[in-house]
Formats: sequence, structure tokens, C-alpha cells
Amino acid sequence: MLPDFIRQNMLKIGLFLALIFGISFGWAYFTFQVNEVSIERNEKTVNVRSGSLLQIMEYVKTTNIFFLKTDSLENHFVKTFKELKSVSIEKIYPDKLHITVVPLEIVAQWEYIYETSEKVVVNGTEEIKNILVKKSGYVNKNNILLEHNTTSEEKNKNLLKIFDKQPRQTEILFYEIIPDAHYISEIGFGKKKLEDVISRKIVRIDYYRDAQEVYFIDDKGVEYWLYLEEDLLLQIEKLRYMLQEKYILKWRLDYIDLRINGKVIYKFDE
Repeated sequence: MLPDFIRQNMLKIGLFLALIFGISFGWAYFTFQVNEVSIERNEKTVNVRSGSLLQIMEYVKTTNIFFLKTDSLENHFVKTFKELKSVSIEKIYPDKLHITVVPLEIVAQWEYIYETSEKVVVNGTEEIKNILVKKSGYVNKNNILLEHNTTSEEKNKNLLKIFDKQPRQTEILFYEIIPDAHYISEIGFGKKKLEDVISRKIVRIDYYRDAQEVYFIDDKGVEYWLYLEEDLLLQIEKLRYMLQEKYILKWRLDYIDLRINGKVIYKFDE
């Protein structure tokens, strides 16, 4: 049984304990609020929009660090920032957060031309002139156009280089998705397969959107024409079969056309 003193003063004791708890909770809540957020920066994270990440994190400041759910924030960042492979947020008690990001790998260099216009003065008259502007960037696995290439110098030599040969109506801004870049993985596999078949280095790839064609150019200047609507590997396999019977690569060739089903067409270099 409770002592008489406690039974007679339970209300007062309860109020006292509630007051102590409230003071302690309030002290802890305000003492352990997030006051500082930092993000890791290095040469690999040059394409990461660090400023935007930190700006979003501003809203968690004054939030109690104990109650902050970092896993939901991490998932939100990966879904929102398509240049990221993963994000981890470390709590550094009592009041700091540190963000570590892992960018997605760059898979290709992309060069294209887009149409724009500018005002020019001709014979004293102002006119609008259409011009073509060349732009290049780097593409990651999410088909996002990025400004910088963060691969090593050795990897850069082997980086897929794709030239979009047909002018686009508008500019593709950095961090935007290249609309038809889903072909990059197929082109990458095709490049490796073709190099294996011809025992030569592919030094350039020209892409024609309207025709859905891709031209691989080797280090001897020979072009290999393939059709993107069909399996690239099967088209290249046709060339392998032909080379086993007739090694045409010993001649000076202009191009080899693999687009026509069941046929390998080639033209001598004049």
C-alpha cells in the first residue's frame, strides 16, 4: 500500500512530475534541433546539384534530430535527383546532419545540334536569323544530360561517343532527360560486339533519329550501318558469319550495310 503522504498528495506529485517532464522534454527538443547541414563534395560529385539538396534540407532545421526520419528523406532525394544512385544522411549529435551522395555512372558522351534564332541587322533592317548551335554533354544511366565527365582519363578513352546528326527543335538543358536516349544501352552493347567481330576500335557513333539508324565508324574509317528497330546484335552476327567465309575487311571499304535482313552489303572505297 502507498504511504499516507503519497496518497494524500498524488495530484500534487503528478503535477510536479508532469512539470519536470515538460521542462526536460522542452529542453531536449530545443537543445537537439538541427542547426547545421553539410554535404560531401569531391570530383565525383561535380554533377550533383548540392545547392538544391541543401536548400531542401533547410526545412528540417529546427526539427528535433531524434525524431527526424532520414530514410524517407534519402528515398525522396534519389527519386527527385535523377543523377543520384544513393543518398545517406548521417546524424551527428547534438545538432548536425551530413549528407553523402553517390552519383550514377556516366555511360556516354552525347553531342547534338539544336535550332535557335537571333536578331541580326542586314542593310539597316533588323531580321530574325535561324542558326544551328552545337552542344555536348554526358549521359548517365537515367538518360539525364550532365555537364561534366567525372570518369577517369583511362575510362574516358573508352567512353561511348554518340553524335546526334539531325538538328533538334529545342535545346536540351542539363539535368533534363534526353527523350530518345533509351537506345544508349543497346548502342553500347552493339559497339562492344562489333569491336569483337572486326578486331578494330570503334572511334565514333553517328545517330539518325528519323531513320532510326546508327553508324559505327572504326579506326580505319569504315562505316557500319545498322537499324535500331531491329536487334543490333543479330545484325552484327550476320557480319561475323560473312567474315568467316570472306574477309572483306582486308580491302579498302567505304561502308558495310547490315540493315537489310539476311544480307551484308558493302561498298569499296573509291
